[in-house]
Amino acid sequence: MSDPMRDNPNPHRLYRNKDRGWIGGVVAGLGDYFGLDAAILRIAAIVLFLFPGTSGFMLIGYVIAWIVIPRRPMDVRRPASPDEDEFLRGVARKPSETFSNIRYTFRDMDERLQNIERVVTSEEWRLRREFKDLERS
Repeated sequence: MSDPMRDNPNPHRLYRNKDRGWIGGVVAGLGDYFGLDAAILRIAAIVLFLFPGTSGFMLIGYVIAWIVIPRRPMDVRRPASPDEDEFLRGVARKPSETFSNIRYTFRDMDERLQNIERVVTSEEWRLRREFKDLERS
């Protein structure tokens, strides 16, 4: 049995982005994941590669990332707005905090709805409505 939550590609999962990448798409994928410009990350990677003593680690790390990080599926849905993009990044990085925020929002909305329901179903509301109807007549 397949899990629909795992079958749908997450737009904020770490993928290699071969379409925007130069060699293997690792840096472009990191840029997509962290919401950074890939050009800035490429410059940082080149500077670190040129530093004495780090070039070997950078090369090995890049090759390992190229092997380990999956390629971005073609059917990954892009977020419709910057707000949705920010929300999905929050879910990907801190799901429990995002769930807590959503739960708080729904509790607040439920409380407000209960207050509205109390007012609308009260006797005072009915009398006010009848007075307004009489004023219109």
